[in-house]
Amino acid sequence: MPKYTKKEFADLCGMQSNNFAVYVKRGKIIVENDLIDDSNQKNLAFYKKYSQKVIARGEAPAELVSPISKPSRQKPEDSNENDYAALEKEKLKEQVEKLKNENNKLKLGNEKTVGKFVAVELVKGLIVQLSEAIHLAWENELEDYILKFASQNQLTREEITILKMEKNNSVNSSKVKAILHAKAMLRDMQLEAGTKRGVGEHD
Repeated sequence: MPKYTKKEFADLCGMQSNNFAVYVKRGKIIVENDLIDDSNQKNLAFYKKYSQKVIARGEAPAELVSPISKPSRQKPEDSNENDYAALEKEKLKEQVEKLKNENNKLKLGNEKTVGKFVAVELVKGLIVQLSEAIHLAWENELEDYILKFASQNQLTREEITILKMEKNNSVNSSKVKAILHAKAMLRDMQLEAGTKRGVGEHD
């Protein structure tokens, strides 16, 4: 299972480092070799408790304006936005094709080790690109859904703006969590690859 630094785990729980340190001292979080294992039941329970609190906070963005009372109903002018979404989808297809081609280069043999190991640095770049591609696809799908929903329900510009801001908040939050999780996985892979190389050299 992935292991996190104190800073990474605190970010996942939506806590400042100084507040997080208090829980560590109280034994609410188990730290081993300066890392936190999310497979530990106490750590997992702590994460579930405080991550739900982060999700439950519905703080409005600073730039969000108060809705105008009794707004006039207007259909969204979404032709330019649809064109932009189409271009982004084309870029996404190109990125996915590139990932498929690069994925064929990942099978590397090493006669000094038992079995096969993954070239971590190459995988690192692929994971970053794949994560960006997935989030871009998700963001585009949400954007299309908002535009269709707005058209069907004749939402005003102010209402559409609010939906888009909420969408952006959700996408950005998921990006942060995905990056932290990927870093933890890569760190584990590097440790495993280093151990296998060491065994091969001694053999």
